[in-house]
Amino acid sequence: VGPIAYAAVRNNQIQIYHGDVTFFDSREYLDPPAIVFIDGNQKIDKRVKIKKTTALVFVVKGDILVSSNVKKLDGFYIANGIFKVDGGAEKLVINGAAMAFSVDGFSLGRDLPSNLSKPAEKFVYQPRYLWLLKDVLGESTKSFQELTP
Repeated sequence: VGPIAYAAVRNNQIQIYHGDVTFFDSREYLDPPAIVFIDGNQKIDKRVKIKKTTALVFVVKGDILVSSNVKKLDGFYIANGIFKVDGGAEKLVINGAAMAFSVDGFSLGRDLPSNLSKPAEKFVYQPRYLWLLKDVLGESTKSFQELTP
């Protein structure tokens, strides 16, 4: 696919790709919030940068593979397969979230000399990725409240 800017079509909140997809451009995503469905694997070779006022959610039928040279990822990543991070010499920071539904789940391959005090992979949960897409994803019709005893 190339540039992340092609991930979603302008003014379209849902984009579908058939087959494996590789993102290899680190330009910032500035378009409206979107959900990208990938019917295959997603490979990320460069940083995925998303403007703070928008969002991208990737829903991948296969695996999500993050190359060893990637240091930062923005976005919400959902894999039916594994979420695999290749080994590398620098920390990977994911701003958003990642989910993997296979039995193997996550394969976090970074190994830094200071792993005991500093993580090699750091996940910073950012609910904005779901909030900005609530019109597409929907909202819960249930509400919970505490009752007095």
